[in-house]
Amino acid sequence: EIQQAVFEDEIITHFTAQQNLFIAGSVWKSDEDTLKKMIQLLPQDWKILIAPHEINTYSSTWVNEEVEYYTRYKKSAARIMVIDTLGILSRLYRKGTIAYIGGGYGKGIHNILEAAIYDIPIFIGPKYQKFNEAVELVQKEIAFDTSNKETETILSQLISNNNFYRVVQERCQAYMSDHANVSAKIAVYLSNIERLK
Repeated sequence: EIQQAVFEDEIITHFTAQQNLFIAGSVWKSDEDTLKKMIQLLPQDWKILIAPHEINTYSSTWVNEEVEYYTRYKKSAARIMVIDTLGILSRLYRKGTIAYIGGGYGKGIHNILEAAIYDIPIFIGPKYQKFNEAVELVQKEIAFDTSNKETETILSQLISNNNFYRVVQERCQAYMSDHANVSAKIAVYLSNIERLK
């Protein structure tokens, strides 16, 4: 439903200017070292959105470059914007080229499917084992564990190799298609069990 809902945002449209976009969602302080390395690998013409998990206490000083804030957008030349408002992250992923889902260097990753429904490659921290969909996405090489030493190579390939990027997208499309309408399938399964009683 989120995927199919219309979403337009003048600030995001102006900021991203139809350029490639890296979205880091639900970011904690424990994600920052990994994100810093990933951002350094991104081409200068890529835009970056950072959505912190805790908006009120978040500091972007670790970025070491000019940063825009969504609620105070000044139309500067910055390539990084902090999303300091609630309620739009799940819809922002539709604009993304590559996503990073935060929390995996703390208690555990946040909702990985919010990004996966838009068929984009996803990076996560190593604490994802409690989430079956994350385990499956990593196994199918749709999501990538950033504690893996191959992270930089994979990110570079996604940026520079269109064929590799498309392969990951196609895997994601197939996975999401196979798992569509899960609620309806569960309801049928449960009703069948009830009939057998």
